[in-house]
Amino acid sequence: MTKSLHVIGVGHALVDIIAPCEEDLLDKFSLTKGTMRLTSPEEAATLYASMGPAVETSGGSAANTCAGIASLGGRVGFMGKVGRDQFAEVFAHDIRSVGVNFNHGAGISENPTGRCLILVTPDGERTMNTNLGAAAEFAEADLDRARSRRSESRFSHRRRLRPRQRHKSRFHAFRSVLRRPPSRGLPRFHPRPGGHRFRQ
Repeated sequence: MTKSLHVIGVGHALVDIIAPCEEDLLDKFSLTKGTMRLTSPEEAATLYASMGPAVETSGGSAANTCAGIASLGGRVGFMGKVGRDQFAEVFAHDIRSVGVNFNHGAGISENPTGRCLILVTPDGERTMNTNLGAAAEFAEADLDRARSRRSESRFSHRRRLRPRQRHKSRFHAFRSVLRRPPSRGLPRFHPRPGGHRFRQ
């Protein structure tokens, strides 16, 4: 049976917000240049208010991979959670505009859409401040199993896709979808404790 998608990805739906800045802004927020850190929603809001004019675009490792595959002509889907704000619209517009079929799960979160605030200093160094927000809420109920079965291959990239006690049900839900054998022997990714493994 012909599959409607070549690949479907599951991951954090983030908006990259990229702005030039001077190093005194890093000092003001005690940021270490060239690093990436996770922030609270309150920290993200305060930092965002201090940033200058920025470029806003859909991001996140899995979403970026899906966009890259679509740019090469692949039929691609992506599943990730967003909030009910302007960044959700930015994410959905951008990823769909490059040809990715986006599904935000069973419902819209009341938490802010995940974002990565990227400060670029004059020397070209990027300092990244990520608040996962709604993206971290993607769970078993958000999985579109029917769409997954229509895909030849599937992969996931999530920070919390590990079988720790409070995430066990979420881990097994993703694993059950990601390990479903794809057709034609195409590559597939599936999670394991400590990272991801590639199999042919």
